[in-house]
Parts: sequence; C-alpha cells; structure tokens
Amino acid sequence: MKPPFKPQVVLLPALIASALHAGAAHPEQTIESIHELSPGLEEPVAFDRSDRDLRRAWQQAVEWYHNLSAAETPAHPRAAEFPGPVADDAERVAVTVSIDPNNPRWQVTGLYAAPGEAVTITVPEEVAELGWSVRVGSHTDGLWRRDEWKRFPVISRSFALDAPTIEVANAFGGLIYIDIPRDEERGGFHVRTYGGYGWINETPSANPSVDVAIEGAVRAPFFQLGVNDNEQWPAQLEQSGAPWGEIAGRHLTLTLPREVLETVEDPQAVAEFWDRVLDLCWEFAGWPGERLVAERFVFDEQISAGWMHSGYPIMAHLVSAENSVDLERLSTRGDWGFFHELGHNHQGRAYTFNSFVEVTVNLFTLYIMDRVCGLSPGEARSNFRDLEAVFRARLEDGRRGPFEELALYIPLIEEFGYESLTKTFQTYLSEEGSAGLLGRDDDARRKDEWARRYSLVVERDLTTYFDLFDIPASSESREAVAHLEPWFPIEGFIATFAQSMAEEQALEAEE
Repeated sequence: MKPPFKPQVVLLPALIASALHAGAAHPEQTIESIHELSPGLEEPVAFDRSDRDLRRAWQQAVEWYHNLSAAETPAHPRAAEFPGPVADDAERVAVTVSIDPNNPRWQVTGLYAAPGEAVTITVPEEVAELGWSVRVGSHTDGLWRRDEWKRFPVISRSFALDAPTIEVANAFGGLIYIDIPRDEERGGFHVRTYGGYGWINETPSANPSVDVAIEGAVRAPFFQLGVNDNEQWPAQLEQSGAPWGEIAGRHLTLTLPREVLETVEDPQAVAEFWDRVLDLCWEFAGWPGERLVAERFVFDEQISAGWMHSGYPIMAHLVSAENSVDLERLSTRGDWGFFHELGHNHQGRAYTFNSFVEVTVNLFTLYIMDRVCGLSPGEARSNFRDLEAVFRARLEDGRRGPFEELALYIPLIEEFGYESLTKTFQTYLSEEGSAGLLGRDDDARRKDEWARRYSLVVERDLTTYFDLFDIPASSESREAVAHLEPWFPIEGFIATFAQSMAEEQALEAEE
C-alpha cells in the first residue's frame, strides 16, 4: 500500500500550475504524475478528515485531468482495474443509432468508448441547439466525501452536444449515452421524492426520432425488451468487446459488468421481473397514468455513500450485481436493498416526517416483498419476527430506529390493507394537496395532515393511535374526524400499553 500522500499537497497544484501556464504546450509530465499518484483497488488513497489541502489538491488535479480535449485524453492505467479494459480484438465501428428526443435522461446507444480513445458524434445541425449532451461512462458517483478511495474519484465525463460534430473521450472509457434534458412543455406535476424522476400526468411531445452517427466506439451487449429476444443474446455477448453492457425493460435498465451479463440465460425474464417491480412501486405510490421515464441501476467498485443509494442512477456496490439477475432469489427471498432504494425514488416528501426518511421508504419495500415474494413483514425482515418486542422497544424503551418506527404501520396494513396507504398518498398528488408540506420546518403540519388524512381515508378516527407514536393531530384535525368511530388495537402489547398509560393518567388526575 502506498504511504500517506502528503507530498501531493504540494506536488499536484504545482504540476497543474505548470501544465496550465501560458507556455506549457506538453502536459505529459502532469498526466504521468496524476497516473502515478492515483488510487487503485490494491493501493487506495486514505485521507485525514482535516486535511483539506490534500482534498483541494486532488479536486484541482481531477478537474484539470477531465478537461483535457478528446485528442489529449490518455487511457488511465487504472482503467484496466475498473471499469475494465476493452478486448484487444474489439472492432471500432461506425454506426447510426436512432434516439427518441421525447423522453429525458440517458438514451442508450449500445456502444462503448475505449479508455483514452476519441469517439466522433454527429447529429443534425438543429440538434446542436437543444441542450443535449453526450455522457461517456455510467459510473457517475464522485468519491469526494469518502475517507478512502479505491478508484479515481471521478471516472465519467459529460460533453455538451453543442455542434453538429464533436469528439468525446474518457480516460476510463465507458458506455455512451445521449443525455436529453426534460422539456418543460411536458407539463405534469412533480412529486417530490428522495431521488426519483417523480413526474406524473406528463404529455410528451411527438418529435420524430433523431439519427446520431457514432464513429470509433465498440459494440456493447445491450438487451432491449420488445426489441431483442433471448436467441440474439449469446451473439451480442460474443460480438462485443466491451467490459460493460445493459439489460433494459420498459421501466428499468440494469448496467452490469460483462462477467455478470454472461451468466444471464434469460435476459427477457430479468427485464420483465424488474418491470413488474417498478409497476408495483408506481401502483403503491398511487401515481396515475403510466410511467414514461425509466429508472436505472448501476453497479460500481466504490460509491459515494452507503451500501446503495437512491437517485439517477441508483448506485450499488459491484458485489451486488449478480443478485440483480438472480431471479430465483429475487422472486422468493426478494432483495431488501434493491427494493428499498427504488422505494426512495417513489417515496413522497409530503407525507414523510423529518425523522422518517428511512421509515416510510420501507412501506414500499414491504409492499414489493408481499406482492412479488408473498412474504409477510415478519418473513421479509427478521426485525419483525417478534412484533410485540418491537412495540415494547419503541413504546417502553423509547427506541426510535427505523424499524421501531416502521412497526406502527403494520397494524394499519393488517387492519386496513396496503391500499389504505396508497389512497392516503394520493391525497398529496397535486399542488394543493402537498402545499406547505415540503419544507423541513413543516414537520408538525406533516404529522397533523397524516393523522387527519389517513383517518378520513379509512373512515375511522386514528388520532389516539397516532398520538401513541408521537404523530399528534391538531384540534382542527381532531374535530374533522370526530364523527368517525375511533380505532385502536383491541389486543396485544399496544392495547395493554395504552391501557396502562390511561390508568396512570387517571391516577395523576385524581391526585
């Protein structure tokens, strides 16, 4: 392992300054030095949290390095470790791909740029004025907040498609996408979530497809549901020299390393499985209409935070990649992590309390586990095998972990069904329905609104139940549901605990 990189604090800024000096026409020395100092899987770079100078030096180096022109961009020697090398005999092709301009986000080309090699992109002249860009590399997580890097902190690049012909290159190579910004004329309502697209009731334009010519890239394995079939898949793998490829359904694309793709015998079933999961997310969120823009999973050697994280793309560690195509495991045991992150991409902020970001997300996880795998909460998660113990920990011991808080919803699911949650979510799906509920300072109102809205949906007064879990309703909300029959568990620990509390309060009142 390399020693602590204190010399970089001085070395990197000096090298960059030299390379950028007005008379510096040959930055090869700077490139070589950055390569030499770069982290790798077996030689990570560790940081002291207080060493801001070192981080700043690296930020300057990376910015300089990733602003080299396509002609100057080298192949980074660590690219062979990750994302991986292009096969020595891989053919560089010149192809034209058809791009749908009506859907935003990454449009797949099925092509891969080799590390350090320039690729030429040509589009009709009018396209250069639409704000499109070209992305090289799907691994978009930066590692700036990590205390240790096992790879270069930034390994993807984006290029403005602002001329009819441009050249792009990435020192680490990567899958090539045409990145299309969202057209505001699509209209619709934006559901504020914790990472997903979240637009509903959109009306896409009907612009004709655009032909994009790409020269100098390598074919990548790419299965598109409805376009390709399983019989074509072995030939795609054989004809591609790219280290990464994709399986895409209607609603989700999996970006996977070649060694995982080679284990997939039925890519159609994989795509259909994940489409079903995404349909369930949409269904449980209560969103109307059809999903128009797909989500995406990308697997990486190291990610910016956590075991997985939501967003676009949803990021997960490389060791989880094989689980994403293991249909036997997914359909029987499920995968809490995958379903959880998809939950974040659909989880509404308007009904999520400040301390419940990691709580209401798992309502989606439980729903998918139930509908896909037939698993009850106790079967889906060991935390709920003894639900009474969870309630005891929450109500007697005051534990407020995500599973102690999530438990409060389980009696509601058992009594009123998952659809009661969905119907309540739907009351937030408009400007009026979510007004004044999205700010961090709106937490008290969010709790009040939830207690009132859920009670009205199930036509029972649950304000006393929610009080028990510190979700108080205002006097106005209590009045709004006072005509409804009260509901409270009639047996089990919650009922016993509430009765004990009531008796203590009565004694205190007498005193």
